[in-house]
Amino acid sequence: NLGMGPYDAIGWIAEKRLQIEFRYFRIGLDAVSVIIGFALGSIVGIGTLVMALFTGPLIAWFNVKLGMPLIYGKERAD
Repeated sequence: NLGMGPYDAIGWIAEKRLQIEFRYFRIGLDAVSVIIGFALGSIVGIGTLVMALFTGPLIAWFNVKLGMPLIYGKERAD
């Protein structure tokens, strides 16, 4: 019951309020973060790009396959 950080919570809030799937919103949010970082002089490597593209889908997949079954005892589609 520790909750989540603000950056992680943005995706879940957007999913509920904007009716955008978490995975797609998270990819967009991560992409914007990478672009801002690059514009400010950060180094963007292949690892950064892989994480920006796959973090959202992986979180969504683990939520369905592990999170929901542990909480509710079964997979939920909603």
